[in-house]
Amino acid sequence: MIANAETEVLLGHLAERFESSAQEISAAEGGGWGQFLDAPKTHTQVGLYGTCAGVITLTLAGRGQSPVCQLAAKRLATWWQARNQVLYTRQRFVQTLRLAFLCLACRLSELGGLDAISLEAETSLFARQLQSGGWGDWWLSESSHDSTPRIFTSSVVIMMLLLFRQSLPPAQAAKLTKATQLLSRACESPGHLSALELAAATAALSIWHSFTLGTRQPPSLSRAAWSAAREPKHGNYFFFFQYSADAKGQSFGRDYLLAPPNLLFAVGGFQRRSRGTLRLAAEDTLGDLVEQLKAEGAYRVSKHDHVSSLDQVWVAIILTLALTAPSFTSPGMTAKAVYGLRKERDDNWFTDLAFPLFAGVFFIVANAVPVEDDTRLKILISLGTWIAAALYGDNVVRKFFRGSH
Repeated sequence: MIANAETEVLLGHLAERFESSAQEISAAEGGGWGQFLDAPKTHTQVGLYGTCAGVITLTLAGRGQSPVCQLAAKRLATWWQARNQVLYTRQRFVQTLRLAFLCLACRLSELGGLDAISLEAETSLFARQLQSGGWGDWWLSESSHDSTPRIFTSSVVIMMLLLFRQSLPPAQAAKLTKATQLLSRACESPGHLSALELAAATAALSIWHSFTLGTRQPPSLSRAAWSAAREPKHGNYFFFFQYSADAKGQSFGRDYLLAPPNLLFAVGGFQRRSRGTLRLAAEDTLGDLVEQLKAEGAYRVSKHDHVSSLDQVWVAIILTLALTAPSFTSPGMTAKAVYGLRKERDDNWFTDLAFPLFAGVFFIVANAVPVEDDTRLKILISLGTWIAAALYGDNVVRKFFRGSH
């Protein structure tokens, strides 16, 4: 486990990265951040996702009262007050994901001006919940909205409503119980879920189990999640939405959200009741984040990517959870060994080279040796086949039968 002092210092450095890249629009309208923190100086974009990410990160780092954060809060308030008047806000606030991020930013903020917005935004978010328990990608009105419960969107809504929260009114808790039941059913057969959807649902359910401290066990790291929990790459969530362009009628748009599944799994892994494999994956991810933050001061999926504002807010959440995460009962040596073999890493010489080579040579030699009267060798060959198939069978099948599950 990374030392708390080191984690807290790195969280402060991440906040400094936001402070040094803030864009001020005007003293009256405030300021904020755009999609990237390392964009060229000529790019002065300020957007809802980036500004929410900045407010959340600065608040978690204990800098929620800073002048930069105050400007960002003013910008959020300006957008919210004009949500039905300006084209930019009409396009953004119909999107459930953007409203969810606003909810977390305003709830965590230490600035009094965002208290009322937090309450209004949460009320609006709960009003969008579908009869199924989930949330659609957009909501224009009671009669015009996305009526399909989306797993990723519903998962993010639950996370934004529950992260760093101690209590909920009973009526809202009942609504989230229904929402998590929807996610639990979806995770029972995860083959139809993308890595990003599975990561978000796993994190949301872990947060819910930590929040409620119920008797039901939180999710462990499923077989389908092994690769995604360790592989640092962006998952893409694209969706279409409808919005009110003007008084004459409706228009349609397309938007997206990028998030690394491994970071979402780590958010779930640092919850109070997370089970062994999910927590082990979270510890590994934290170690990778710390090394990159010490080297670069920010997180990026690959060296060719820009420093994404939204990626940094997931990192800030993970660092904060790691600072407050309670100790957990460590799995036994067998579980740790299986976890070490299952996780796929480019720099893991044993699982990438040594074990496949050894297994191949062993099976070739074993098949050339008579085993009619040697029960022990038969058992050894069967056991080795089972282990190799468990580790590599899924990847081999997908390579030769693309598109199959």
